[in-house]
Amino acid sequence: MKTWMHLPYFLAVIRRGSMEAAAKELGVNRTTVARHIAALEAELGEKALQRDSDGYHPTEVGAEVLAIAQEVEDRVVTIERRISGKDQSLQGEIRISAPQAMTAGHLGPILLDFAKEYPDIVLNVQGTNDLINLNRGEGDVVLRVTRQPPLSWVGRKLADFRWALYGADCKYSKSEAATTDRPITDPTPVITGLTDDSIISSLAPYLSQPVVAARCDDIMTVREMTAAGFGVAKMPCAMGEPDPRLVRLSPVFEDDGWDLWILTHEDTYASNRVKVFMRFVGDRMRGHRHMYAGEEAADQSSSATPEKESVTQ
Repeated sequence: MKTWMHLPYFLAVIRRGSMEAAAKELGVNRTTVARHIAALEAELGEKALQRDSDGYHPTEVGAEVLAIAQEVEDRVVTIERRISGKDQSLQGEIRISAPQAMTAGHLGPILLDFAKEYPDIVLNVQGTNDLINLNRGEGDVVLRVTRQPPLSWVGRKLADFRWALYGADCKYSKSEAATTDRPITDPTPVITGLTDDSIISSLAPYLSQPVVAARCDDIMTVREMTAAGFGVAKMPCAMGEPDPRLVRLSPVFEDDGWDLWILTHEDTYASNRVKVFMRFVGDRMRGHRHMYAGEEAADQSSSATPEKESVTQ
């Protein structure tokens, strides 16, 4: 029996909910995924998956297989991380995950400078808003906005990550920026999430008459709609501050409490190339911390000095 050969396909279908999505994750076609699932079920003598309206789910016997498959995967990933961590050469691949808005912005030039200095290291960059799981070996280094990094992940905090209210410079000026003592009193079009209008209540201290003008689930599209004058929107200062088309219309939202971190798994951190990458990129991104925090230009001079690397566990 070669049941273990089918387990990665089984896990991918469970996690992604469909054979098409599993095939994309694994870099194969749907037929290959279906063939492995069929072979697994033939060896089990029972169905391991059942399809519902929201995708594939494990049957009773499939749930037992799932628990074993996850345990096998954890052990294999641990072995791979430890082997990778023993590689002290400054060559090979580093898999990096960062939010799409970050990869489409100032991260690109930083990665280019790193690649020039370390030409034998190949950067595999994934721009995604999905939460990459380092414990499952889905990446080597992540840039993540979080309140608390997971246990067994190590790294450093790069900046406070704050949000503020922005509007188009073709419609607003800095003199119109609101405060809690002086809100914008006119009816104001606002761009919100697709199903969540709670942003309206958070803007109440600054907008007396907010009106939902549009809904969108992609922050980069929200930025473009805001810049076009569609409405005002709450967005990360890291997106709003450097964009000349936008004007900040509120103080930063201090109660959000999110921070930007660069992180890796404690086993992967033993790799020399990962250490070098995290130090290089971390120092450069620390230089932009005023932007992430939404600090005023007068405070930017302090951002040029790199902070000594710290590690959290």
